This record gives sequence, C-alpha cells and structure tokens, in this order.
Amino acid sequence: MAPSRTGSHDTEMNYFRYDAILYVGPPAVGTPVAEPVRGQWTSADELEAVLADQRPDAMVVAGVPNRRVAAQVPAWHRILEGAGTAGTLRTESARVVEGVDPEFFPEWAERWRYEAGVGWWLDDGGSGTYDVVCAVAAR
Repeated sequence: MAPSRTGSHDTEMNYFRYDAILYVGPPAVGTPVAEPVRGQWTSADELEAVLADQRPDAMVVAGVPNRRVAAQVPAWHRILEGAGTAGTLRTESARVVEGVDPEFFPEWAERWRYEAGVGWWLDDGGSGTYDVVCAVAAR
C-alpha cells in the first residue's frame, strides 16, 4: 500500500511524496465488512449518485486521474521510450491537465459521513491514476 502524503500546495514534495506501509505477520482480525461496491472513476457527480442511491457500507473507486502528476506521466513515458528532448518534454509537462487532487477525497467523504483512503492498490501508479477506498465512518 502506498498512500499519498497530504498537502494542498503545488510543490514537488506534495506531488511525489508517499508513505510506504509494510505489515509484518498475519493480518489482524477485525470486524467483517460487507463486500464493497466497486467501480471505475467517471466523475464526482457519478460517485455521489452511487452514494445517494445505494449508500453502501464500503466502496472502491479505481482509476482516479491524479492531478498532481498528470502533466509529468506522459513525459515520463516519453523518456522510457527514448523519445523527445529535454525542451519538448518540459513544454509537454507544462500543459494544463485535468485530474483530481488526492486531497479532495478525505474532505468530500466527510460530508457524506464516510472515511476515505487514497493510494495505489489496484494499479502500480504508472498510469497517473490512484484508487480511493471509502467506508462508513465509525460513530
């Protein structure tokens, strides 16, 4: 698991800083939860519609485009391919791109009385996306 670090400023430390969490030994036994609703990211409006209609105990949303690294991922892929010069890569990564900042989800989930975790569980992060796990907040 590699959750992103929190931070709301557009700095390199917030773009590329993560916690690595390693577990040693058998997993702790906890209270079983219902099978989460699973889906691919489309929009915040679509996510809210699922919450309003189904009100699941838990939900996993995969493939959320990461605004923090959306401009750099295409340049990184070009470097791996051996294409482009430093100047063209710099120009390409300076473009304005779409995406959702990971800081959006904890505050958004709180409004719906959920807790949210953001990280890379279903993807290695190389696609420039992340995953969100939401569960009903403990009372």
